[in-house]
Amino acid sequence: ISTGGNGNHFKHQQEYFGKGTRTVAVDLRGHGRSDAPIQDYESHVFEDDLFWLCERLNLERPIVVGHSLGGNIALRLAVRVPEAIKAVVMIDTFVEGDAFHRQLRELSGNFATIGGSRQLFEAMSSALFLPSDNPNIRREILDQCARTSWQALTSTFNRALLCNTSAADLKELAIPAAYISAHGLPTDIWRIEKINSRVITGKTVGVGHFSPLLAPE
Repeated sequence: ISTGGNGNHFKHQQEYFGKGTRTVAVDLRGHGRSDAPIQDYESHVFEDDLFWLCERLNLERPIVVGHSLGGNIALRLAVRVPEAIKAVVMIDTFVEGDAFHRQLRELSGNFATIGGSRQLFEAMSSALFLPSDNPNIRREILDQCARTSWQALTSTFNRALLCNTSAADLKELAIPAAYISAHGLPTDIWRIEKINSRVITGKTVGVGHFSPLLAPE
């Protein structure tokens, strides 16, 4: 799931797909109801956790769906162990080198003056949401993200989100994959198609970054 987010962001999709198949929503280490130990939150930590969880729950070749950073993690896992993953779906996932990725890098340089998780997401809110996005859902998301440990959040930001190799991973990806962009952020679909023409692409028009909640259908 996204940096600061939790598995609850997929509650509508779970309700729908859960009628016909098994679904599992994941709170990444340091996020949601998962423990937040003091450590470096690097990409491989999340990938290892996700792979361990699949084995622990006997999930045989699951379709892995990730929003934002969750898409980067799902993508990397699919490249590392393609035989263990049936397909991967990335929802508004950042690709290094895009304009918003550069903005995030600039923002990380100001963490010392931002002060906390709520302040960080308030500072990012104008980029993550459209003015037309449902204000109640927006408030709910910001409240959830604000409860993320500041140490876990900043480490995830710097050691996982900004250090990903998504362009190289996309190029190497060989299993079925889809990329669903939201309105305006973060990566132009044509960039995805140029990197790997086998990736199916789509877009949720008229909603911001948190499309699983804002446009669940």
